[in-house]
Amino acid sequence: MKVSLINYIKNKKFEIIREIIISVAISAIITGLINSYLDIKMDNRISHRQFINEIGRTFFDNEKYRKVSIAIEEEYLYDKRNFLTNITEYEIDDYLGLLNDIWLLYKDGFISQELVYRQFAYYFCITYNSDIVDEYRTKLKKEGFSDLMSYSFLEEVANELGLKSEDCKKF
Repeated sequence: MKVSLINYIKNKKFEIIREIIISVAISAIITGLINSYLDIKMDNRISHRQFINEIGRTFFDNEKYRKVSIAIEEEYLYDKRNFLTNITEYEIDDYLGLLNDIWLLYKDGFISQELVYRQFAYYFCITYNSDIVDEYRTKLKKEGFSDLMSYSFLEEVANELGLKSEDCKKF
């Protein structure tokens, strides 16, 4: 019996080594693929978080947008339109464009509903209720701009977030 096992190993030596090499190679390939998949998934999550952080920082820290949001907030809180006199239509247009981008990112599922409510609902609300924004949007419509170009997304936001019947201070 001992002799037959030794003869078997001598005769089948190449096949045993080949099977070991194939098993190790397959294990290494599978492990590499799993690690690559997990790394890509982790990179995507990190990139997603960084992008959302950048959007928030742009909205809150960029002077161009902050100037308009402060003026609209002053109009809402203190009913003072004089803060809006030094705001140009271009600045209002850029501000509404950024809010539209944030809304579209939410609608596409890139930004969560929780984040929209937590960080941006108040600003959507005061913008929707702003007389100066409403006047600007009405002017765009009178000049022949489409609903899309006259920021009709605010109506959709108002309906979905319940801004028409809500006090913005509750957000």
